[in-house]
Amino acid sequence: MTGKAPGWRDSLLRFGAWLLSLLLVIADIFVAVRTVLVVMIWLGAQREAAIRARGEIVYDIFGFTAEAVTLGAILVFACVGLALVVAFEYYYRRAESTGELLRRAARVLGALVAFGVLGLAVQGVL
Repeated sequence: MTGKAPGWRDSLLRFGAWLLSLLLVIADIFVAVRTVLVVMIWLGAQREAAIRARGEIVYDIFGFTAEAVTLGAILVFACVGLALVVAFEYYYRRAESTGELLRRAARVLGALVAFGVLGLAVQGVL
């Protein structure tokens, strides 16, 4: 710990890192919900193809299930996103006093971008 109080530039940098983290968390929530929906559609198509291959009748309850799972995913991911944003604020505030803000911000932002890219890659594969 350096022992000095952070200046206004450090506070502004912390706010900028937090704001960018918030925007990336929101984008990741959209990507994660869409990825859940894409995986569900893919699994439903696989199930339907297997049922048709056996010569059985396919009963469609997918619309209700997809809507329920999507709403549940939005709720879960929004709660996790809120917890992450609060944790990032604490993480950045602690880093501001030790002079590690840029390193920690790069670590967090890199993880958020990687999560979004992973979700988009899953959507692209399926």
